[in-house]
Amino acid sequence: MRLKTKVFKDLYLNVLLDIVEELNSPKAVAIAIALRHIDLITTTELKEILSISPDRYVTPDAYMRDAQSIALLKKTNMFPIRYDNKDYASYYNQSEQIARHMSELWQRKCMFSFEDMSCLNRASQIIYTILGAQPPEIDQWRFGPGATFHLKGIESGLQSKLRSKPEVSPMASELVYKTFLGSYYTNSYSRCDFGPPSPLPVVPGDRLALVPKDIFTPRVMCIQPLGNMCAQLGLESILRSKFFRYSGIDLSVQPEVHHDLLSDIFGTIDLSSASDSICSELVEFLLPKAWYDLTDKLRCKTTVIGKLGQEGSRIKPNRKFMAQGNGFTFILETIIFYSLIRAFCETQVLQKSKVRSLISVFGDDIIVPVDCHLGACNFLERIGFHVNVNKSFGTTSHFRESCGVDVYCHANMRTTNVRPVYFKEFKNDEGGLYLLCNSVTRVSEWFYGTCVLAGKFLRAHRRIIPTLKKYGVEIYYGFRSCS
Repeated sequence: MRLKTKVFKDLYLNVLLDIVEELNSPKAVAIAIALRHIDLITTTELKEILSISPDRYVTPDAYMRDAQSIALLKKTNMFPIRYDNKDYASYYNQSEQIARHMSELWQRKCMFSFEDMSCLNRASQIIYTILGAQPPEIDQWRFGPGATFHLKGIESGLQSKLRSKPEVSPMASELVYKTFLGSYYTNSYSRCDFGPPSPLPVVPGDRLALVPKDIFTPRVMCIQPLGNMCAQLGLESILRSKFFRYSGIDLSVQPEVHHDLLSDIFGTIDLSSASDSICSELVEFLLPKAWYDLTDKLRCKTTVIGKLGQEGSRIKPNRKFMAQGNGFTFILETIIFYSLIRAFCETQVLQKSKVRSLISVFGDDIIVPVDCHLGACNFLERIGFHVNVNKSFGTTSHFRESCGVDVYCHANMRTTNVRPVYFKEFKNDEGGLYLLCNSVTRVSEWFYGTCVLAGKFLRAHRRIIPTLKKYGVEIYYGFRSCS
């Protein structure tokens, strides 16, 4: 049973106001005013209200209260977003501009200093050791979990993918065909459907999509053709296995490892638009030629903006080597950043053999010894990457952030978790009300160390319970878990 939209919106707003009243911090007061006048506040004013710098706080508690107040609004889609989610071309051009600047810089890489070129050559050697000279056959391909170039929404499930003939980009056609041939997937087709000389359907490239990131900006994704994605994920498994064998880093558990490493003796580095910054020239320089040729064939070199064939749709060439949405983007950028950071840190320590145990990389989340932090940031900037100074912390800060965990570091290696509870989406039905109840409980437990509610948190709960009863929901002792 769904609630009336106005009833749910009023209830949700009052619950948020109860929370900020309990938090009782300067930022909480600003958020309360913003909530009451959300339609009148300009985007610039709202950005200023939702900005925060952990280094300006003396105690973790003061930061926690302001950060939690901001988390009620920053990533939510319960209020109108502050960007045009139909302006695909603008966001595509922004991402391409980053890649274009990187490409132009790497075309003049002879201008890099001797020290930087030494690090880059060493990084290339590390990648050669990880991958070897020749890539193996891609035999363990798999389907991805999401949409493809032709399949969208509920049509992108496994059953639909098994029934559809995989589309491919022009460069990947022959390679994907060989990868699929003889598998259980192609055996379900008759020879006239899949066997030679019938080719796979060819599309120009990937398809641009925007997904929510926060209230101000979307995340630019490039939805891959089905055939490309299957082969990309097969290559991803090979790269992941080779990287683990060399570095000892298991990406399936690496976020937990990063959480354990957050302390004063390590610094954290986060890069802005990391995947957009990786251009073809950089990849060609770092990867062995056979590996570069393979990844170059499987990637999409053009992006379709809009619906292919309809008026207003455009096909744009890509300057970036790989986009978010590509099946091997994450593992390849992990290998690239690992090799770059390892090569740099080897120049900073006396025992190069110890570097392996002192660095950790998960995508563009990088952990280095704190003494190497500033130098590593400067090195990455000099070769074209953009360090996110709002999420990178070293010797000048007791704050650390990596893989979705924020901590304040104390003496004796102790840390305090200060990651707020983000309020994102709550449906106007029974499940949404239970999730809202649980979210209020999580905030209370985060602050007071117990799920026993008190103060304005209790008042927020009591606002929700009558609404549940009014719409025919039986109230039990406690609340059912709703993820």
